[in-house]
Amino acid sequence: MRVFRHLLCLAFLSFASLSFAQDSQHFTLFTYTPLNINPAETGAFSGTFRLGGIYRDQWRSFLNNPYETPSVYLDAPVIMGFRKNDWIGAGGMVYNDKAGAGELSSSAFLGSLAYHFGLGRKAKSTFSIGLQAGYGQRRVKTEGLIFEDEIDIQNNTINQNSSLDLGGINADVNYLDIGAGVLLNALLNKKTRMKLGFALTHLTNPEYGLKSSGIKAKLPVLGVLHGEFNVDLNKKWLFAPAFLYQTTSPGQEVNIQAWGGYHFNKAKGVTLRFGTGYRLRDAAKLLLGLDYKDFKVGAAYDINVSQLTGATNSVGAFEVAVSYIAKIFKSPKVDPVIICPEL
Repeated sequence: MRVFRHLLCLAFLSFASLSFAQDSQHFTLFTYTPLNINPAETGAFSGTFRLGGIYRDQWRSFLNNPYETPSVYLDAPVIMGFRKNDWIGAGGMVYNDKAGAGELSSSAFLGSLAYHFGLGRKAKSTFSIGLQAGYGQRRVKTEGLIFEDEIDIQNNTINQNSSLDLGGINADVNYLDIGAGVLLNALLNKKTRMKLGFALTHLTNPEYGLKSSGIKAKLPVLGVLHGEFNVDLNKKWLFAPAFLYQTTSPGQEVNIQAWGGYHFNKAKGVTLRFGTGYRLRDAAKLLLGLDYKDFKVGAAYDINVSQLTGATNSVGAFEVAVSYIAKIFKSPKVDPVIICPEL
């Protein structure tokens, strides 16, 4: 039984290697992590600044070292643009993804700028262009790792005589990462708003392999297409479908979601959100959220439906996310006027 569990762990590690070869982060609550998917989202809101974060926990019920991914971001519309209805946004984000017995981690510290063009006389729609740059890091702990040639299935034992040369593996690798994106945020009518964006990350194809010799592993360009619709069906109910498509050699990921919402008190900004979703050939999703004024809180649970269900018992991942938009406006200073009546 012990050997069987180690073999399953090896299968998970192989799957993890494939995932990292594609990209290190994927969130179910992607609408709560705007700077993670598109730098053109930087400063694309009405307010003084925006602060948010998300945490993903996957396969904790099965693995001793589960997959964990926290991420935080901060952005703000900082200055006016060249035209009356334009503005420039600035921000930054940090994430860290850790997985498996070797605690293979992928981290990034990224800053971003975006220019937002107001469309039309009242600028009810905007077109945005964003750039993102920063440093990424991959790290692994080689102590205590168990490899295939160390497992003796016949005797149900594990030896410490692996033929793998761990001396040829770097403990950590740092690289420069650059991305860019565009975003259209449009008011289609009085009840419907649409957001559609496209982004490319890892434009420099940075070397991120942990092997110090041999073929250098390069991080392939990641393309992201995403969209959201927000439709007020009536004064109480709303419908908000969303999608996310990511592609990088040699894999792709398709996410679709159907959010509903109920306005308990629209004047005070109290809305309960709920829904379901599906990540193609991977997981079904249960979604829940609450808006209260300028606070947004979301939670999600993934039900695994992939070929790994035999090992996971359909237990997938859990996520929680929060965001807050601060609105700090200076009170106008009005000098008193003394009116002297004429005598």
